[in-house]
Amino acid sequence: MAVSMAVVPLLKGEAATKIVDDFKSSKLKPFTDDQRKKTNAKVAEILKGKRNG
Repeated sequence: MAVSMAVVPLLKGEAATKIVDDFKSSKLKPFTDDQRKKTNAKVAEILKGKRNG
């Protein structure tokens, strides 16, 4: 979904309800901070290898 949860408070009625329902039913879930740090470290490791190789 292209709509950020940040805009939901700006919407009223059925539009807001529909967007919130779409977010709740989405299979896409945000990464935790720990998952994000691990991913960033892995990407940095891969990129370092490509620069030196």
